[in-house]
Amino acid sequence: MKTSVQDWLDFNDQLKAMARAGLTIPPAMELGSGGRQVSRTVDLITRIVQRRLSSGETLQAALQGDDGLIPDGYTRVVLAGIESGSLIQAYNEFHRDSVVSRDTNKVVRTAWAYPLLVLFLGMLGLVFATTVLLPVVQTTWSDLRLSPGRGLHLLEWLRATRPLWVGGLLIAIAASSLTLRGVSGPIRWLGLGGRREHSSWTARLSGIAWRERCAHFAETMAALLPTSASPVAAAHAAAIATNDAELGKLVAHALTRASATATFDNDASHSTQLPPMVHWALTVDPTRADLSRTLQMVARNYRTHIQAKTDALNRWLPIVTCIVVAGGAVTVYALAMLLPVWDLLLRLGN
Repeated sequence: MKTSVQDWLDFNDQLKAMARAGLTIPPAMELGSGGRQVSRTVDLITRIVQRRLSSGETLQAALQGDDGLIPDGYTRVVLAGIESGSLIQAYNEFHRDSVVSRDTNKVVRTAWAYPLLVLFLGMLGLVFATTVLLPVVQTTWSDLRLSPGRGLHLLEWLRATRPLWVGGLLIAIAASSLTLRGVSGPIRWLGLGGRREHSSWTARLSGIAWRERCAHFAETMAALLPTSASPVAAAHAAAIATNDAELGKLVAHALTRASATATFDNDASHSTQLPPMVHWALTVDPTRADLSRTLQMVARNYRTHIQAKTDALNRWLPIVTCIVVAGGAVTVYALAMLLPVWDLLLRLGN
């Protein structure tokens, strides 16, 4: 079913109604936060596109202007809806992707909150030790006429390098906090990376983002197949709708060769680079009519793996971060506090 300009206007009205009702619009659509801001942004987009439509441009061309006035996230959702014939379906799929990213980021924020707090408190404890306790320890060793031990040398070294490690820890804590809250601009400026639009670094590391990418592409291509001239055309359209040119190019190239030779070349370089489940869907029979159903099954399979990976992250990431970050901070703090006392007791005992 072809999407008309009126369908697009109705979709914009639905977006504003959802925002006014307090429903969350995916942040990746880049429409702003809060009902008023979303409504203002959507109204501005509507005026810009209508002005371009009045000059004879198509809806797709009007949305893809190169002046940067229309948010990329909003454009991708609408283009996907135009290709599939359902703007609401495209929005729902995009919203589901955002929910996966939100759930993953929530796990990451929860897992890192306590270790970062312990790291900050440990830093304050070391600052107190090198400022207040070190002179007392030095006086005690001097009064007892003992040569300085390893513990005292450690505290003196920590005091000498205090600006370096305090500054480094504060930058690391601030950068981690900003990244977890999604404030990526300052993090990229500092050269420390930053959160991508749809996934945290943990989602990418654990494979969740990769599986979500494959599921989104398979779902979109399955929806586009009934209205496309060929599977190759559906692959190109899905690449535009999902903003995944790399995967779209691989699938389209594989389908083009299969159509030309009537067989699927499993040894071709493009075939070996395809995600395994997508590769399997194409090898079943890349030209048959129920390829759409096969791709939907592939997407469901990826969604199942995503849920399992998210559950595993929820179980293990808090434990790992506490052991590595919080445990490391507590160990350094304990050594700085106990080594001077331990050395003093050993000297007195001898």
